[in-house]
Amino acid sequence: MDWKVTTKPAAEPLHLTEVKKHLRVDTADDDDLITALIRAARQWCEGFQNRNYVLATIGGKLDAFTNRVSLPGPPLQEVASIEYVDIAGDTQTLSTSVYSVDTTSQPGLVTLAYNQYWPSIRGQHHAVTINYKAGYITPFTVVVETNVITAKCHTYSDGDIVQLSNTGGALPAGLAVSTNYYVRDVSGDTLKLAATADGEAIDITDTGTGTSFLGVVPGPVLAAMKLLIGHLYENRETTSPLTIKEVPLAAKSLLTMERIIPL
Repeated sequence: MDWKVTTKPAAEPLHLTEVKKHLRVDTADDDDLITALIRAARQWCEGFQNRNYVLATIGGKLDAFTNRVSLPGPPLQEVASIEYVDIAGDTQTLSTSVYSVDTTSQPGLVTLAYNQYWPSIRGQHHAVTINYKAGYITPFTVVVETNVITAKCHTYSDGDIVQLSNTGGALPAGLAVSTNYYVRDVSGDTLKLAATADGEAIDITDTGTGTSFLGVVPGPVLAAMKLLIGHLYENRETTSPLTIKEVPLAAKSLLTMERIIPL
């Protein structure tokens, strides 16, 4: 499959404030540089693990349908649509009844549903397009007066269980990390959270600080990003007169635990 990120992440998994604390930087002189290093570290770590950390929309293209399609860049959250070019050369959207989506496998899979068959397609390059969303987390904001959470392009439905995370500050008051919340009142990009499956929406009393996320990035990934950012910040040239050695449990060691090896 050839694939491309069509909607890029709306935030980075590490906030500038948190990274500056890790680097022991107190001034704003290098804020632009550190911000760029955060993005570069995230992209490098994603590439090494073959994963997506912050929710992104991806367009995957195939020349033909196969009974088992592996979707790069897990964790897979949702397949938005599958389109194909029919024999007449027209683009069609495949009915969701024809295929099954497996978000549990790593990477995620699209398979032919029971007693279904793939439609005939035109024999051309990239005749099939699978649009899907993948990533551990998606940033959100809240409206205190209504307890409404807005998370663009989120993939949650009523009744889903979600945990929250934050970087560079604190979650909105009324919410906590390492806690299961139940999604309710989903409408487009908005939703509310409850403490129990049928409970009332949680009363949120402030907007929080830093960047808050629906979902959690694994701790080793964030630690690896910080190590890589620290290395890039301290070593700004392609060569060095010093002998630099990788420390035990450095970035690659942390990332290897959940690395996806393409077949």
